[in-house]
Amino acid sequence: MSRQNGPGVMWALLGMLLLQSWVAGVPTGVLSPAVPDAPASSNPQPSGGDLVDHGDGTASLTVWEEPLGIGVVRDTWIGSAAPDSNHATSNGLLVGHSSNNSDRNCAMLALDLDLASLLTNVSILSASLELMTSQVNGTPELFTHMIYRQDWDPDQATWNDHDSGQPWEVSGAQGNDDSGGLMDQQIALANGSWQTFDITRSVDLAHFRRSQGFDSTAGVLLCGPAWGDSNVEFLSSEVAMSSARPRFNITFAWGGSSTPSPNIRWVDVHPRSPVRIDADSPLTFSATARTGQGDVSSGTVVWRATTGSIDAGGLFTPDVANVTKIEADVLGVLGEVSLHVVPGMPVSLSLTPETATLPIDAVLNLSEELLDAHDNVASGMTLSWHADVGSVNETGVYTPSAVGEDSVTVYWGTLSASSDITVTPGTPVHLLFDSDLTVPSGGTLPLVPVVTDILGNVMPLASAGAITWESEQGSVDFAGIYTGAVTGTWRINATSDFGASGQALVEVTAGSSPTSSWCRRTARSPPTSLSRCNCCG
Repeated sequence: MSRQNGPGVMWALLGMLLLQSWVAGVPTGVLSPAVPDAPASSNPQPSGGDLVDHGDGTASLTVWEEPLGIGVVRDTWIGSAAPDSNHATSNGLLVGHSSNNSDRNCAMLALDLDLASLLTNVSILSASLELMTSQVNGTPELFTHMIYRQDWDPDQATWNDHDSGQPWEVSGAQGNDDSGGLMDQQIALANGSWQTFDITRSVDLAHFRRSQGFDSTAGVLLCGPAWGDSNVEFLSSEVAMSSARPRFNITFAWGGSSTPSPNIRWVDVHPRSPVRIDADSPLTFSATARTGQGDVSSGTVVWRATTGSIDAGGLFTPDVANVTKIEADVLGVLGEVSLHVVPGMPVSLSLTPETATLPIDAVLNLSEELLDAHDNVASGMTLSWHADVGSVNETGVYTPSAVGEDSVTVYWGTLSASSDITVTPGTPVHLLFDSDLTVPSGGTLPLVPVVTDILGNVMPLASAGAITWESEQGSVDFAGIYTGAVTGTWRINATSDFGASGQALVEVTAGSSPTSSWCRRTARSPPTSLSRCNCCG
């Protein structure tokens, strides 16, 4: 994923926004609704910002950073590949993971409710964050959490530190003291889209805390995938056109200020989604329960896992490779993590089939299987293959080269498995005849072909099936006995039921000529039923 918006991408997005604003008749510097008449004097009013009074006791406020440097909205992104770098002046907010440098990125945004002119005596009904996508790779799943720390500084924050020289509890603001209270979870939209995230919990908590004399900042941590190559870049508050900057929308009720519940409202689990381990590696989880006012609350944690096992201390022992749900139950309030368990180190290797017989003109697909200690199939491993006689490629396709016995072996590390293969002749292709066949006119000659496959391997005569004969002169009966007639050399075509074919050339000589070559051959061995002929005397 690019570390900076290219000028072409940036100007294309800004041009699109200008065109949309022009068509809608809205000034390009402001995409929010115009400020209506002030509400009745009995209702409190903000001193600034874009306010819409809905006329039913509720109103909406939309704010973004304008002019630059006012500090109502501040943002940055942090990355594991450059853990000590701050990116508060970047035009983009990077979120997700890039596989080429194992870089995970999270965006961080801060809304100052005082600078946004949100009065204290209103009740927060809902709040959202809108971000403009400028570049999307893959389909990253995005998670929004509150930032708990009040002392983090967007101008100093890095992957390692929340402020200069002040480390996060866990790098990347992933600790339960750093952030939590999952607010939204969704897939990144296409380039050039406004994506809206629910951040009600963060704004409501910040609104309550400032009424108690604490910091007035609502912090949002936006993270995505922790592995693979799936990421998104949003435009930041540094982008030139203010209408493309991050926008915070707050809907509230006039009069009174809501007080969040002092009871447990959510449970944070660390490490948090997304998490990936292999089936050989136990992992310890921790849980922190918080009240609606953001305070840590005590309570016994009851752990549950859909697969594998987890003990009372949060130690999870995996077995099956799949997506496991880890639950932390504190007084009936659940915190959850989706844990991706992948196969562990392979401990066995098998090859299927273990034995096989195939004709030489065929190929055999061999299938290997690597298993870990829990019988999970390990895929994507680099294997090596070897065939004693024939050949085998990297996907296990074996091609024989000679009739006989062969063996194929596959290797991974110190593991190996073999398949014993018997290679037989292939499909009958050729019918071969002697080249010096002669018979006297009126005599008979049995035509007995030699059957071979395409590679010349000799096969049983019966493998050819029934043979059909066609002669230029003379005749051949169903048993292949040729009777000579007109003298000369004649071609006899033979075709078998199974597709083999060939031709014999037979010389027919005059009447009672010297003994035919067939008679001469058979006279050297004891007569058989096929050696009868009127020329053998």
